[in-house]
Amino acid sequence: EDRKKELGQKSLSYLHRALELCKGVDDDYLANLLNIWLGISTYDWEGNLGASLTYLEEAMRRATKTRNRYLMGHAAHCLAYVAHWMSLIEQDPDKRKQGIKNAIKYEEEALRYFTASSFVPISFWILPDSYSALAQEEIHLEAKLDLLEKAVKAGRESLNYAKDSGYFPRPDWGVYHGLSKALCSLSTLKNDVNEKKRLCTEALEYREESVRIAEQVTPFDHWNKGVFRNYQALVYTELAEIEADKSKKQVLLEKAVHSMQNSLDSCLKRLRISPKPGLYVTVGKYHENYARILNQLYVITGDPDNLRKAVDVYKGALEAYDKAGWHSYTAEIYWRIASLYDKLDEYSEAAEN
Repeated sequence: EDRKKELGQKSLSYLHRALELCKGVDDDYLANLLNIWLGISTYDWEGNLGASLTYLEEAMRRATKTRNRYLMGHAAHCLAYVAHWMSLIEQDPDKRKQGIKNAIKYEEEALRYFTASSFVPISFWILPDSYSALAQEEIHLEAKLDLLEKAVKAGRESLNYAKDSGYFPRPDWGVYHGLSKALCSLSTLKNDVNEKKRLCTEALEYREESVRIAEQVTPFDHWNKGVFRNYQALVYTELAEIEADKSKKQVLLEKAVHSMQNSLDSCLKRLRISPKPGLYVTVGKYHENYARILNQLYVITGDPDNLRKAVDVYKGALEAYDKAGWHSYTAEIYWRIASLYDKLDEYSEAAEN
């Protein structure tokens, strides 16, 4: 991990040096590529979204001067990536919503530029992912459904682009990630059990493919491995909710617990290499997911160890939100911890929380 961090910082220093040298040469193509790599690397290794955005806006300016649609598409895609992460760390709901809309706008621009340049885009996971995120911000059911259906549509189109590229199947998890997430989210809003099961089954198929690719092709990409395991656990949880057989329900929840533990183990490895607010926010949410699943498993098994584990996991969420600066999220978690201690008849611990 230390070696990986060292190499990341070294590559960033080389990019800065290359950009300085580039200033003596009026080459928009070269300046575009350098600013793109600096924009992505600055966030990945330093967590500086402001600086990253500045580099990528310059990349787009340079690409526009060349009138090269592929370069403009690449810059727009990277701007969507940064807008996506900026929305994740935004605590103000209105600003967060606008940030997600910005990510959608940039990604749709990237898609238009790429297709106009006869380049077949392979993976546009940010588009379905952002539509799903925007749905979470809505309070009206019809608006949520509309956005999630758009997310599914965008995910299916991404899969079709990949198939039409002539390079499919290929080791690209992005083709499956956004679509699986959208299908699972859409299933939570359906009342018909058969429809919910159909959506979850399809979501699980794509999710397991993203997990397989991450494990086999990018085994040291700890962050994405953790992300996919989290969403795998959520699909198992949704399937457990509609499962009538108690023993099968327990098996599904146990699978979800296993996936969540793997998720956190992987994500925390990435945090040790690159501790960034956006990653801590996400890890905090994953801790909450894990604790809820453990509580559901307790309802089935009656095993108090699941509640004790859930308490520890919620404490992990508190630590993650604290490091991200999301202190407003802690009050509800303290309440959840207290309610778990109540179930365990540990009233003094409950009072402290």
